[in-house]
This record gives sequence, C-alpha cells and structure tokens, in this order.
Amino acid sequence: MSRYAVVDLETTGNQVDYDEIIQIGISFVENNQIVDQYHSMVKTDLEIPTFIQALTSIEKDMLAQAPYFNSIAQEIYNKLQNCIFVAHNVNFDLNFLQHAFKRCHIHYAPAQTIDTLELFKIAFPMEKSYQLGELADALGISLGQAHRADEDARATALLMIKAFKRFEKLPIETIKQLYFLSKHLKYQLDYYFFELVRTAPKQTEQN
Repeated sequence: MSRYAVVDLETTGNQVDYDEIIQIGISFVENNQIVDQYHSMVKTDLEIPTFIQALTSIEKDMLAQAPYFNSIAQEIYNKLQNCIFVAHNVNFDLNFLQHAFKRCHIHYAPAQTIDTLELFKIAFPMEKSYQLGELADALGISLGQAHRADEDARATALLMIKAFKRFEKLPIETIKQLYFLSKHLKYQLDYYFFELVRTAPKQTEQN
C-alpha cells in the first residue's frame, strides 16, 4: 500500500540558498485517508519580511520557543522515508526541504514525487483556479487559515483524496489512457495510474 507524505512549508522567502523554513506541515495519506499528521514551527535567525508576516500571520516572537530545523531534521527525514513526496507546486517545497536537509548533512531524494498542481488539473479540468485556497473553496474543502503549513498540507491531502476517488470511478480504458499520457509529465503520476490499472481487474469482478 502506498503511503503519501503531503508536505507544505512556510519560509522567509523564495531563495533556497539563503531563506529558511519557518513552519512545516505534513499530512500522511494511506488508502484514501489521512492517517497521521506532523507540524512544527521552526526557529530562524533571519528576519521575517513584512509581507511574509502578512501572508502567513507568523511573526518572529511566535518562533521564540520553536526548535531550529537542525534539531528536528532527523525526525522529519525518518517520517518521510518510504513515502511518495507530494506538494502543491512540489518543486518549491522539495527544493527547500532538500537544501535544509543538506545543511544538516542529510541527503534526501524521494523515489517518487507528485505535484498536486498537475494532479488537480487532470482531476478537476473545469475549475477556474488551481490556487490552493480557491480550489479548496470551490470543492468544499475547509481551509482554516491559508498560508499556514499545517492547514495547507491538510487541505492539499483532502483534495488529493478527492481526486483519487474521482479517478477510481473512471472506466479502465480511460485510466489506461491517463497512464500513457501521464508518462510525459514532469513528476511520477504514471506510477499512480499504473497501480489503478494493475488493480482494475479485481475491481471489475466485484462490480
């Protein structure tokens, strides 16, 4: 059974070689259910820009008692082992996390990654926006506070589950077409569709 780690980060900015993580949220999904969650604020010695404070509602004093990333890096790494790494615009979160791990002398290279931006465009092709907050609202997913890592990770996980359930209802020939088409995407959605195809005969017999 596949285990997905749906990750969201809040950071001091967009420069992976300079900026730092200030919050991390992870929702773990198995069998179309959130089975575990991880969340931590992360202390930084960098200044948090005003626009980041406005965006995330995270201020420097909120991080005073939080751990530095190097003190939780091994715990996070252990939790991510044997998981498919998932994020909304995955390149940002994965690059930032890999750089943060590298500073702690930890090499992290997930065997499989899924970008939910790609996933949601396939699953929900008629939606007007794929910005996380707007998509969650359109599909009836509660997002308590946008741009907070724990809330965003949970909302992304719930949207992913909704997408998976939609795919599972498709005819097998459609799933096969999605498998072949997804092989040309940047991330590993083809593995997911391959598993749907592989398990389809059993599902067909039950129907």
